[in-house]
Amino acid sequence: MNNSKLPIPKRDKLVFSTVDEVVPNRYCIPTQKNNASFDAFVFPDTFFQMTVAESHPIIKHGLEKYVNKADNSDIKFYFVLPKEVYNSYQEQALHTTKRTVLKKVPPWVNRIKQYALEIELKL
Repeated sequence: MNNSKLPIPKRDKLVFSTVDEVVPNRYCIPTQKNNASFDAFVFPDTFFQMTVAESHPIIKHGLEKYVNKADNSDIKFYFVLPKEVYNSYQEQALHTTKRTVLKKVPPWVNRIKQYALEIELKL
């Protein structure tokens, strides 16, 4: 396990309802609270999913309208996790909207690189 630190630059926040409102290099948060695939992202290629669950599959359908399929660069998908989950978190499968493992994998999906970020939660 690589315990390196990830420098995250400060970004302006953008709360959006549709993909047309998304602006590059902003911390974009969907107004839809139960987004299928992510909780926030930085357009064009960085997604964040906050979870306390031991497992949280990535739903392809929620990503595809935000990903530039013509680009060949990596798509970074960060799971933001509390310490209790971080050390045992495994790479997650990609699923359909029916919560089954993706069988037909479009080429752009192979560009997804998964990472785990540990955060300290204080309540």
